Amino acid sequence: MDVAKINNVSHRRYNPLNGKWILIASPDKQKRPRQAHEEPPISGGKVVYDPKCYLCPGNARAQGGQRNPKYTETFLFRNDFSTIDNSEDLFQAEPVLGRCYVLTYSAKHYMTVPDMTLQDVSNIVEVWSNLYSRYLSPGNPLNLAAQKVGNLDLTSCDDKDTSDSAGFKYFQIFDNNGAVAGCSNLHSHCQIWISSTMPEEPRVEAERMKNYRNDHCGRHLLADYLKQELEKKERIVWQNDTFVIVTPWWAVWPFEVLVIPKRHIRALVDLTDIEKIHFAEAILHLAQSYDKLFGYPFPYGM
Repeated sequence: MDVAKINNVSHRRYNPLNGKWILIASPDKQKRPRQAHEEPPISGGKVVYDPKCYLCPGNARAQGGQRNPKYTETFLFRNDFSTIDNSEDLFQAEPVLGRCYVLTYSAKHYMTVPDMTLQDVSNIVEVWSNLYSRYLSPGNPLNLAAQKVGNLDLTSCDDKDTSDSAGFKYFQIFDNNGAVAGCSNLHSHCQIWISSTMPEEPRVEAERMKNYRNDHCGRHLLADYLKQELEKKERIVWQNDTFVIVTPWWAVWPFEVLVIPKRHIRALVDLTDIEKIHFAEAILHLAQSYDKLFGYPFPYGM
């Protein structure tokens, strides 16, 4: 059955990144009446500074008695409630070592990504890239690309050096925006986990991309997928010179998207200065579009 016809019936779609099939409901399901609760727009003025917020400038942190500096832009620090730690005693079954960071996006308490300028988001991308470069192991082939990345001051994180980075295998950035998405503090921020093990889902995806490359004369799975999406022009949400926002064929969640580079980029340190700006532009456009679509600050996971 061709794609045009299959879209009119219940069917399943294949996700080449994890090898699983997902069920797509019949279009008739979308015709059902909806009486679910809708979030109202947030009323009241925007709070620039919250004296009770442990992420705002100058405030005491949630644990340990430390006080934040009076920062004016982003602020990176070691997570006071790390999920993983640099101590083997915490995980008896199979020790997982690592470091957890928190990066506040702005000194202003109310400032979420959709409220920011392109320069604001570019500053965030720069910190991500800097921290990534600091944790590359000595023999990592990405080190050559990392030499052009600026040096990041980690004194606010109590990290004198990252000489133990050879044991770390995975670098993860995630942002749960909004209380509904699981955010525990509304001061806009993300978390960065660097661990000695790779989580199962990205491990499977990396393995499948490796197998695809071996089976297809060195071609990249996502590059081949993006080429077909650009030809079809059915699920392209937005694009600039470097990145494409696309709703994946195998999307599980409503409004789920992928941000894919047009050229092969191995990691954050591969981005040129202009590509970092283009990446920031994609993130900003996506966050602003969600808010405009729903008419209120949209909760999301990134």
